Amino acid sequence: MEVETIEHNECELTLKITVSKEELEQEFDKKYQKLTQTAKLQGFRKGKVPRQVLETRYGPAVEKEVVENLISNRYLQAIKEKNIRIISQAKIEEVNYIKKDEPFSFVVKVEVMPEIELTTYHGIPLTKKVTNITDKDVDNGLHRLQEKYAPIEVVEKPIGKKSIVIFDFESFKDNKPLSDGSHKDFLLELGKEIFPQKFEQQLFGLKKGKEKTFKIKLSKEYSDPNMAGQKVTFKVKINEVKERKLPVLDDEFAKDLGQFDTIKELKEAFKKDLIEAAELESTEKLKDELTTLLISQHSFPLPKVLVEREIDYLVVNLHNNLQSQGFELNDYLKKKNMTIEDCRDEFRPQAMERVKKYLILDAIAQKENIKIENEEYETVVKDNFRTQPQKIKEYLEDNQQKAILMEELRMQKTLNFLLEIADIKKCEEKRRK
Repeated sequence: MEVETIEHNECELTLKITVSKEELEQEFDKKYQKLTQTAKLQGFRKGKVPRQVLETRYGPAVEKEVVENLISNRYLQAIKEKNIRIISQAKIEEVNYIKKDEPFSFVVKVEVMPEIELTTYHGIPLTKKVTNITDKDVDNGLHRLQEKYAPIEVVEKPIGKKSIVIFDFESFKDNKPLSDGSHKDFLLELGKEIFPQKFEQQLFGLKKGKEKTFKIKLSKEYSDPNMAGQKVTFKVKINEVKERKLPVLDDEFAKDLGQFDTIKELKEAFKKDLIEAAELESTEKLKDELTTLLISQHSFPLPKVLVEREIDYLVVNLHNNLQSQGFELNDYLKKKNMTIEDCRDEFRPQAMERVKKYLILDAIAQKENIKIENEEYETVVKDNFRTQPQKIKEYLEDNQQKAILMEELRMQKTLNFLLEIADIKKCEEKRRK
C-alpha cells in the first residue's frame, strides 16, 4: 500500500491510497478460500467447488466486496500509520479499479485536527483573588438560613419591603387587557425581583382589602421583548399580607437543622463552607483567566464539523432549559423574531471560542501525556452518583457516556496541571454582599 498526501488545506486532508496487485490478489484468494468452504452448487461436493466455477458464478459480487473491504481497511491502516487524528467520516472519491490482477487506487477526503503551534504555557502569570470570610459574612448567611426556615404568619400591617402578599391583579396596555395578564390570589414575596421594583413600590403601605390602579413603564431589559420599554396599567386588590417570623439563632435552632448541637458548631461549619465555596469560585475564575489568555495567544483554523457540533450542543441546551421553564424553542424564536439559523449564527462566536479552548487544551494534554485512568474515572462516577446506583451502572457500562465523561475529566486535569505550573499571585478581595 502506498499513501500520498494530495492536499492538506487547513483542517481538510486529501489522501490518495494505492493498493498493490499483490495485496489485491491476496484478498481475492482469502475470499475464494472462504467461499469454497461454504458454497453449495449442484454437482459439486461441499468444499470441492473449483475456483474457476466460483469466479464464473460469483465473480462480480466477490469483486465488489473485496474492493469495498480493501478501501475500508487500507484507509484505516493509512490513518493509523500516519498518526492522523480524524474528526469526521471519510468521503471516498475517485475509486480507480480496473480488474483484479492490476493495482487500484482511491482518493479519500476527511476533516482532521488542526496543527497547533503551542506557545509557552509554563509559568503563565495569573492573579488569584482571595476572599476574606468575616464574621459578618457568616451572620449574613445565618440570616438567610433564618429566612429559609421561618414560619409565615398573617399580619394586620401595611405592606413593607419584606412582606409576602396575596393579591389579585389585572394588566392593560392602551386600555386593552394583556394576554395572560390577569391572576387571582397571586403570591408575591417582595424583594425577590419577580416583579419590577417600580411595581413593588406601588404596593407599599397598602393593607388587606385595599385596591389600587397605577401605571408603570417597564424597563428595556424586561424579560418579554414584546413588552420591554412599554407603559402598562395595573389594577390590584390586596387579599392578605404575611410576614416571616424569624426564629432565634440559638442552640435550639442549630439542633432543629439536624446536624449540630450548638449555635457555635453551626457558625463554624457555615464559615468553613463559605471558605470552601470562595476557594472554589476563585479557582474557577483562575481557569477562566487562564483559558482566555491561551485563546488570545493562539491562532489556527477551526474544523467546521467541530464548530457545527458545538452549535448543535448549545441549541439543544437552550431547548432543554426552555422546556424546564415550561417554554418551547419555536415559541421563544417567534418572540425573538428569529429563525433557527439566526439562533445558530448567534451561538457561532461562543461555539468557536469553546472549540478553540478545547483544541488548545487537547494539544497540551497530548504533549504532556495527560490521561484519565480507568480507576480515576470509576472513582469520579461513584463519588458523583453515590446515591444513584443506576447512574453508576449506566456510566460504567455505556461506552458513549464513558467517552464523553473521560474527555471532560481529561480537560479538567489539563487545566489543573496548568494552574500547578502557573505563576500565581494572590490579592485579597472583599466578599460581595
